[in-house]
Amino acid sequence: MEARGEEVEGWRAGEERRLSAIGAGGIVGSNLADTLSQNHDVVIIDNLATGRRENVEHLIDHPRVEFIEGSITDLDLLREAFPGAAGIFGGHPCPGR
Repeated sequence: MEARGEEVEGWRAGEERRLSAIGAGGIVGSNLADTLSQNHDVVIIDNLATGRRENVEHLIDHPRVEFIEGSITDLDLLREAFPGAAGIFGGHPCPGR
């Protein structure tokens, strides 16, 4: 969104935000979380039912990333994880098996 330096409704280019990435254990989601964490605080939620921990291992100790192993179907977890989130991005979330 900010890569081109454009202003998106309510956002200014270069402004830091708290964002959430769901389904980040997969290839698409982990790359998304990696990119977002370069300029923002990111909360990753993934139950790793289809994703792999190895895909986010490099982000777990990142100072701007919080990794939560859990399901997007857990409403209490989502309420705890998302307060103050400016945006929620989905890599390819799978509710679980």
